[in-house]
Amino acid sequence: NVRAYYQTVYYLGEVYVESDRAEKAIPLLVDYTTYNKGLKENLDVYMDFVSATTLGTALVKSKRYNDGIQLCSEALNVGKPLNEQAGSVDCHLCIAEGLMQKSDLDSAENNALAAYRIAESINSIERKTKSSLLLAEVYEKKGNYEESLKYLKTFRLLNDSLYSKTKSQQFARLRAE
Repeated sequence: NVRAYYQTVYYLGEVYVESDRAEKAIPLLVDYTTYNKGLKENLDVYMDFVSATTLGTALVKSKRYNDGIQLCSEALNVGKPLNEQAGSVDCHLCIAEGLMQKSDLDSAENNALAAYRIAESINSIERKTKSSLLLAEVYEKKGNYEESLKYLKTFRLLNDSLYSKTKSQQFARLRAE
């Protein structure tokens, strides 16, 4: 089944991005994106949005900042009608990371703050944790150490909370077995 093959290709690319092997992810995600856009009945606009975000993130992690920023900016526009808030956070984080690496710190700050606010509004601890760390880095690079420390403290608190949650889930699974 061709569709199953390409879904596997996409998910493998996503795993590579999450495991910091973005260079391996890029050809897979380009292959998937090309396939998905080539469908006559492109019914899955959501997957266009998600795959563009994932590919954009892979490009930024591979130091292809302009390409990644552009792709995630386009993905934000695709995602607007879907009201896909979690994916919007990921887009803003990708854009902010790329802009920070390019030393466009004001724009990086704006995107990281947008990510943080959306993550907060949807109560996504994982995305709020990522946003906090990125904001701490941006403020440190801007020389605003007070704000950097504020977001580092938020990051530590949230990261500890995520760690505790993960451990609690692992213990619950062990007890259930």
